[in-house]
Amino acid sequence: EALARLKAEGALLATLGTAPLTTEGEDDVTTGEHPVVERALRVAARRLGGFYNFEGLRRFKSKFVPSYWESEYALGQRGVAMPPRVGHAVVRALVPGGLTQLLTRQALRITRLENVTKSLSPASKPAKSTDR
Repeated sequence: EALARLKAEGALLATLGTAPLTTEGEDDVTTGEHPVVERALRVAARRLGGFYNFEGLRRFKSKFVPSYWESEYALGQRGVAMPPRVGHAVVRALVPGGLTQLLTRQALRITRLENVTKSLSPASKPAKSTDR
């Protein structure tokens, strides 16, 4: 509804923001011809996927059938440490609630997984009585 209204009001472009660590679009020359970049993005997405649902966000945004996907990158110089404020800014860009919300979500996810695991383990189920 919001996108339709923007179009009706004459907007030529609307964005849903970034979809981190995705490589959408085969004609994306920034990654399409660089297998090392493609692999690095896949590895990063897989390793960081426990903290943030990159693939789910990409799937959600693809439902809006975007005209194109635009890649964005943040690079650092080898041997130069990234200041903590830069890392914090990146987290805030990905998670509106910032680092606190990210860590809280992760803790809740781990707790839920532990509870599910406990409920499925044979030791957690009461033994059946054989006394009759």
